[in-house]
Formats: sequence, C-alpha cells, structure tokens
Amino acid sequence: MITFKMIKFFAYAFKFLKKIKVMAIYFYLSFLFLSSFASFAYVDPTKSNEKKNNLTKLPKHVLLFSLNHNSPLKRTKENFPLGDFNYSLTYRYIYEEIWIFGLSAEQKIFKQKENLEKYPILNLSHESLRNFPLYKSFYFAFGLKTNYLYPLKPQNDASGQSKLKPELSLAVSSNLSYFIDETFSIWTHLDYWRGTKTSQIQGFEWGVGLAFRLGD
Repeated sequence: MITFKMIKFFAYAFKFLKKIKVMAIYFYLSFLFLSSFASFAYVDPTKSNEKKNNLTKLPKHVLLFSLNHNSPLKRTKENFPLGDFNYSLTYRYIYEEIWIFGLSAEQKIFKQKENLEKYPILNLSHESLRNFPLYKSFYFAFGLKTNYLYPLKPQNDASGQSKLKPELSLAVSSNLSYFIDETFSIWTHLDYWRGTKTSQIQGFEWGVGLAFRLGD
C-alpha cells in the first residue's frame, strides 16, 4: 500500500537524482549492467579448471596505447563533417579476469570540410566492462563509459557564442582483445558516444592498440 511517506521519499529521491543528473544516471546504469551479468561470475570449478588450461592468464593491471578514429554523427556533422585520428592512453584493472575497469585520456578531433581546420576535444573517461573468454587467448568485453568532454578550441556562431561547450557523455563500448602472453596484448574497440546535455557532440569511435602488463 502506497503511503504518504513513500511518496515523500520518492519525491526527495527524484530531486536528488535531478541535481546530480548525469553521474547518477551513469552509476545507476553501471549498477544495472554489472548486476545483470552477476550470474556469469560464478563458474563450476571443474569446468573452470579445464577451460583455464586453454586460456592465457590475464594480468591484473595493464597500460594501453591506442590509435583511434572518431566519425561525427547526426547534428555534429552540420559543423564538423569530418573526423580524424588521435591517440589515447588507458589504464585498465582486470578483476578476476571477468570485470574490466578503466581510466583513459585522449583528444577527439573533428574537422571542418572547407578549410580542414581541426577542433580537438579533451576526453577523460571511465569504463566498466564485462569480459568474456572466446577461444584460447581471445576475449570480448562489453559495457558502458562515461566521458568528460572539454573543447580545447572554441567555435563561435554568428552571435559570438561558442557552439562547443564542456559536457558529459555516455558511451556503449565493445572490445576485442588478444593476449599474446602474460605481458603483451592487442586491443580493438568500437564506441558509440553522445553528449547528455545536447546532441551537438556525438560520434562513433574505433581504435586499435597495444597494452603491456604493469607490476606482477
């Protein structure tokens, strides 16, 4: 039975979520994502030992250097019809060979068609991925990212106001990795990302990189 106290509680909860906006939505979605795959975390030990014999043991900490390319989508194409290549640096923590949590930094680059002028956007991101073994040293990871986007070069409209403004974005990310050994690995990724305030900054990113193990 719904009571006044329950209605009051949900009203306060809604106001709280409205204040923290994107971060609350991201962590809520991450919680749902991690919870939905929680059942996969348990593996029958007899099957697990047999399967692990055919898989490369994964390191807990890796540092990844990637070459990426961003392609603008939808409204972003109106101002920046062309994308460009950029580099990124990512630290990833692999928990129990099942979950991947990462922090990365990069400059997403868009270009104008007329003069090919570049407009770099600093991107700091956090990722939460579920890792699935495929065959021997191949793994597939899928999950969510949150990005903080900060334009490094303003582009003003006719009124003098900037078209590009700092904002948070959410991304759906998929990764395919191949572990050469316990030290080196090759990663590829496909991301669809979109700003949360407006749809002025959004795109599709693909990339490939080399990672090496940190520590033991």
